[in-house]
Amino acid sequence: MTKLERFKAMVNEQWSDSVLHARRRQLAVDTTWFKLERIALRHEIIESGKPAAVVIGSFRFKDKLDEATEEFEQNGFTVLMPPKGKVTARSGEFPILDVDGENPNPIFIENTFILAAQIADVVYVVNPGGYVGDMSTLEIGLSMTVGVPIYSRERIRTDLMAKDIVWRDYCNLIKPFSVEQVATMVKAASLDAEGYPWYRPWNATRVYRPAPDLEFMPN
Repeated sequence: MTKLERFKAMVNEQWSDSVLHARRRQLAVDTTWFKLERIALRHEIIESGKPAAVVIGSFRFKDKLDEATEEFEQNGFTVLMPPKGKVTARSGEFPILDVDGENPNPIFIENTFILAAQIADVVYVVNPGGYVGDMSTLEIGLSMTVGVPIYSRERIRTDLMAKDIVWRDYCNLIKPFSVEQVATMVKAASLDAEGYPWYRPWNATRVYRPAPDLEFMPN
């Protein structure tokens, strides 16, 4: 099993609290190991010849997210997250899928999302009627922090979001495209990222996104 296959399987693994805490301690102590693991996963994506995508959106529309996943796969992509499946339970407000195992840990699932966003070529928001929920809003913000380009199925309805003006302005910048249009842009290395202040293109080897130039960041 390749590292990428293990990563995709890891999304559905059942982790006890003791194993999860031990893994967190390992990652906290050995950040070099974590960076090397991330780079190794990215190398496997490049070697596979398939671009990688992450699909996000409210799980009340999980069937629509799965449709977008299938569209990306039909266009030759690997979709890192979320796995296809139905919402069968909740941990607080966090939706649990039928493929998540008996005792899934929401924190671990979101940590896995962060890693997926770091190695993905694109993040795609599925938002019927323009709606994005609180968790999707969080994941959009996390995606922006790692510099990945973000597109949406429809224009995001920022009037339905939190009242933070700066955040709403950022989400207003996200451009709506179909999956096929996004797939074409990514494969042609011709992204429409104009006006995306968070976007950081891959380095020359397409392994990591260089840190932003602090000269252009606000004081």
